Amino acid sequence: MIKLSNVKVLRKYFELNIEKFSIENGKSILLLGNSGCGKTTLLKLLAGFIEKYEGNVHFENSNRLTSIMLQNPIEQMITPTVKTELKFSLLNENIEEKGIQKKIKVIASYFEIEKLFNNNLRELSFGELQKVMLAATFLVNANYYFLDEPTSHLDFRSIKILYNYIQKIVNEGKTVIIASQNFNEYSFTDKTMIMNDGKIVEYYDSCNIDENKNRINEYGLRSSDDEIVKIIKIMLKNKPNKAYREI
Repeated sequence: MIKLSNVKVLRKYFELNIEKFSIENGKSILLLGNSGCGKTTLLKLLAGFIEKYEGNVHFENSNRLTSIMLQNPIEQMITPTVKTELKFSLLNENIEEKGIQKKIKVIASYFEIEKLFNNNLRELSFGELQKVMLAATFLVNANYYFLDEPTSHLDFRSIKILYNYIQKIVNEGKTVIIASQNFNEYSFTDKTMIMNDGKIVEYYDSCNIDENKNRINEYGLRSSDDEIVKIIKIMLKNKPNKAYREI
């Protein structure tokens, strides 16, 4: 469990302010809110990217191993090519070269990026780069994964693959927090956390969202009929009992 108490992060035009809050382990959690509400700041705080803050952020799991995918994956690039970027994620894992290559091959196959192995990262489309950075994020052996707007440039098939993978690692006891502005993505997560003006204002079991829609609408979050929502409705209609494929 992650416990936050009297947390304040000051920015020039913004303040993250969380008096007391707890986040369960082994869950998928949608962090939902409009642009500028504090989602990215909260994810970076939990991932250990923010050093100057007031209050206490406590991980009950003594192994605070975290991995984060930034909202703009361009800012996350470290090496020149897809293959070297994926390999970089494993350099601190004390794995032999043969094991590294096997892990890279498996996750690249899962996210369908094998054909991009030798490509320069700067030559990829934004959607391709997003998939590469998702794979790199999940290659890190962490207990907590933080994803900032991970579906913003993904097509239908890639969104389905991502959520299947999230379900897989949550079933293994990992915790995944997904920041999004898309209300309808709650359909795939265990919990939904609502942020507004730098504060966590609501926290629900995602299965109870429908009965609280009017309350959520007060924060300007509404369902829409955009392309991703259509995709989600199709996915839910065709969702199998086993929500992931084996890798």
